[in-house]
Amino acid sequence: MNPPPPRPATFPARRGSILRAGAYLRLCGLSRAEVEKFADCPIEELQGRLDAWATRLVPPEPSESAQQHAARGRAQLLLARVPGRWPAQFLDPSPPPELAEAVQAEALRPRRPMRPASMAPQDLDLGPVSDVAQETWRTFDKWPVLRGITLWLLFSLLLLSVFYVVRF
Repeated sequence: MNPPPPRPATFPARRGSILRAGAYLRLCGLSRAEVEKFADCPIEELQGRLDAWATRLVPPEPSESAQQHAARGRAQLLLARVPGRWPAQFLDPSPPPELAEAVQAEALRPRRPMRPASMAPQDLDLGPVSDVAQETWRTFDKWPVLRGITLWLLFSLLLLSVFYVVRF
């Protein structure tokens, strides 16, 4: 007995997921011909297969969770350029030893040791622009009529420029 066909509403979602998977694989470095091997694979399934493959290639560290291990393995795969260098062995259950060595050789450690820095909030110094702006606001606070005239002048210039652009 054949299973019932999927509902029509799921076709666009599945097709979109498959298109995203193809785009992801091309961004990883696979050619169109190699992407065709995974033509019916949705992105969720592809990411699961990629994570499982990466966790087999990269040994786990004692302090990381399964999700961290999968993410680190995927990052090391991409940093080692595995899809571009070994496209025929991509997601192969028994990869060649040089592929595993290349993936394990990629280290995800900082190149320089981290040093603590003081992050006390400081005022942003804009130089003379800041001083001129501060003096302008003080002048406007002293003379509200000047502030009103300036605002109306700016508004009128904006209105005239819009009129000019629309009219001519």
